[in-house]
Amino acid sequence: YCIKAEDNASDEDDYFKLAAIYSTIEKNNKALKIVKKILESKADNPSFWRLLGIIYAELFEWELSISALKKANELNKKSAYIKMALGRSYLLSKIDLQEAKKLLESVLKSKNDFKAITYGNLGHLYFILNDEEAAFENYLKCTTLLNDEKDFGKKMELDLKFMIKLGIKKEEYNSIKNKVIRHYQSL
Repeated sequence: YCIKAEDNASDEDDYFKLAAIYSTIEKNNKALKIVKKILESKADNPSFWRLLGIIYAELFEWELSISALKKANELNKKSAYIKMALGRSYLLSKIDLQEAKKLLESVLKSKNDFKAITYGNLGHLYFILNDEEAAFENYLKCTTLLNDEKDFGKKMELDLKFMIKLGIKKEEYNSIKNKVIRHYQSL
């Protein structure tokens, strides 16, 4: 599918969609190549900078991720998605947990569709800080907004690689995930 789409891509929107697909299926090097090429001629597009930052995060290239997301934020200061992604990169890199918290909390104050994911990221922040009670509360808010414990479980599984990289034990991470799911199911 992607090879055919690559052959038929004709404008920056097509290439953006293709890069996003490659990123989603964890073909991040292909996505990275496409986004970098587009940014050579479209350096003022915050969506491409945001995607570049997300791709770098998937590759654990935190400083590059933060740099790209800062550029996206400069170009579009109103985007909750960019702020959430930037906060997430600060969080998962542990480069600046206070900045992560500030950015993520600012997303919760604005009208957007990223509140569930933002609560999940705040759950990660508190879990990293060993505040299991605050982590649980934020994970539960995430699950409640998603209105689906299976979706919450999948999102937690996707983030497991990041948490392990941060030194979080898989058993501890899965334990809080399962605790949140059981509590949600009991509501």
